[in-house]
Amino acid sequence: MTYIHRHAIAITTNTTSGCTVYSPGVANGRVLCVQLATDTIVLAALKLVLTGEETGIVIMAATTAYFATRRSIVPQIMTCIATTGATATSRGTPVISEERLQLVVTNGGATVAGTLYVYTG
Repeated sequence: MTYIHRHAIAITTNTTSGCTVYSPGVANGRVLCVQLATDTIVLAALKLVLTGEETGIVIMAATTAYFATRRSIVPQIMTCIATTGATATSRGTPVISEERLQLVVTNGGATVAGTLYVYTG
């Protein structure tokens, strides 16, 4: 049986338009979708970087261009060739295992709020 879990990461930027926030619990599985509920976040120069807190694996690095026309992203990572380490032409889905998600927000506007929803399964 397959389950999809939604992790809500509350965002409240500081007076310098940024913040580092974490998911309330640990995440497991493939990262299927990332959805931004902006509330009052300024999209003009927004930058978001979503990683695993312990491993530092980059799940998503997105700018305003991604969220200007849509509110959901299906994150993909480039795979590499095991024997050479060269980047392959195929893409894979990021996988997270037993760690919290860390979100770094820059240029989101001073003291504004929103929520990033991360769907794993």
